[in-house]
Amino acid sequence: MLRLREIADLPDPHVQPPNIAETGDPFAALRVVHLLARMQRGEPVRVRDIVDRLNAEHLDWSFSRAVVIDVVLQLQANWMADYRNSGGVVLGEG
Repeated sequence: MLRLREIADLPDPHVQPPNIAETGDPFAALRVVHLLARMQRGEPVRVRDIVDRLNAEHLDWSFSRAVVIDVVLQLQANWMADYRNSGGVVLGEG
């Protein structure tokens, strides 16, 4: 049996590099939708704040504004196709 000794100053060997969220990635979209589902309804939120929260919650991921906007646009399109109105997901300028 191989005997190992404890070394306190070595970095963790199980650290993985960050995942860069990409448009069309279902795992990135799941994380965005999970956050959006937990947000308060009827209150305007800046995309920058959503991106910051995603990056704070998922330290092993890196989200960009483009990825978040693409997911929100897809949600809006799905809402309009299902309910035939634009009241569910509203996007504004700025």
